Amino acid sequence: MRTIRDPKQRGGVVIIDVPNIVPELAKREVLVDYRPQAGIRIAPHFYTTDDELDHTIKEIQKIVCQK
Repeated sequence: MRTIRDPKQRGGVVIIDVPNIVPELAKREVLVDYRPQAGIRIAPHFYTTDDELDHTIKEIQKIVCQK
């Protein structure tokens, strides 16, 4: 994970560096923001439900475990 560890410097974004999974996430209808040399940017908003966040993380885990 590339997220800053110091809580005083963190914002509301989590960056997970998992290469080459964005196309597979898209096939599963999970849309993420991928930033080269950073990773997948997960930035929950007030309109993002907990279920959607859980689903995104579970799909990332499934893809990574298949490799």
